[in-house]
Order: sequence, then structure tokens, then C-alpha cells
Amino acid sequence: MLAVGFISYLIGDLYTSGVVSIITTALMFAMYGWYNLSDQGKYVSGISYKMLAYTMEALVFAKLGIGLINST
Repeated sequence: MLAVGFISYLIGDLYTSGVVSIITTALMFAMYGWYNLSDQGKYVSGISYKMLAYTMEALVFAKLGIGLINST
């Protein structure tokens, strides 16, 4: 599942708008990808994506905080 997200990024970077590429990939995942996973795969991917989301959110806030401190 992570590889398809990365492929979406590459296609968006090379050929189309990144936003259009990510929206299209998200819609395809919502329609086809999630339902083809086993119950264990759904559980593991759900936890993995939540962990990744919280980590990226923490990094964004840390970068904003460091940038705010350095700018004053």
C-alpha cells in the first residue's frame, strides 16, 4: 500500500499535477484497495498509517516551532 502511494507521488512529479494524482490514488484505494485486504492487513495498515500520520504531524510542528524561535 505504501508503494502505490509512492508511485502516485512519482507520477504526479513527472507527468501530472500532484494534487490530481493523490486524489485519484486515494479514490482508487477507497474503492478497491481497502476491501481486498485481509482483516489482519486492515488492522496493521490502519495502525501503521496512524503512527506515520502522528509522526509527520509532530515533525511539522517541531519544524514550525524551530522556525518561529529562529526568526525572532
